[in-house]
Amino acid sequence: MPHVKWECVDAFAEGDATEREQFYGEADQIESLAEKAAQQNQMNRLEMQAMALSTDDAALGRKKERSPFALDDAARQHLAPHFDISNEAWAERFVDALVEGYLDSAAHRDAPLVLASLRRSAADLVVAGRLSVAVQINLAVIERLRARVQGAENQSKLAAALTNAMFGGDTLEIVLKRLREDPNSDVDSFALVLPGISANEYSTVLMCLREVILNGREGYRGATELEGRVDTRPPLETREHLDADV
Repeated sequence: MPHVKWECVDAFAEGDATEREQFYGEADQIESLAEKAAQQNQMNRLEMQAMALSTDDAALGRKKERSPFALDDAARQHLAPHFDISNEAWAERFVDALVEGYLDSAAHRDAPLVLASLRRSAADLVVAGRLSVAVQINLAVIERLRARVQGAENQSKLAAALTNAMFGGDTLEIVLKRLREDPNSDVDSFALVLPGISANEYSTVLMCLREVILNGREGYRGATELEGRVDTRPPLETREHLDADV
């Protein structure tokens, strides 16, 4: 239709450069706020999931009804000695089973499945205030891997993957947040695994360090301003005596 024509005009072409710069600046601010909100929501979601560990004590202690499939007293007394195992023995068996599962999954190229589960478990322990337990599990598994796997390179690869799965990503952010809130809680424990964390996580560590430094500067600035407002002159009675002597 030759009698129909149209024109396409960029809306920004109608405005001046100042308006465009202002628009782009506001867009960058909105994007930055959205990114921070997304990170905070991610942290809140992880903590809410991990807080499932702190189940109501009353619910845990509530007596359950007897199941129709429950063993009678004679059978329970007969089997009880076989289940009388110390906590140390249970811990040893848990580590052995974890090592076997990790090695088997690595051999079949399914290690990410096991590592993803370990990351969730480590996050749960951190939120529950049991970072030291997660560190002990990590160190125990690495020790068994060194005894089971041949070759220093293979040992290092498996250990690095395990450490970064348990203490990298979101778990690292939770750990650093907890350590900022209570620096004396598990710093010594976390120092044992920190060297094994990948360099890809340095940005997270540096961001935490930046916040600590900024908070320290604010505290120092406030203390300095308060000190400047303190009256360092001698008491009034002393000043009167000094004036009289002069």
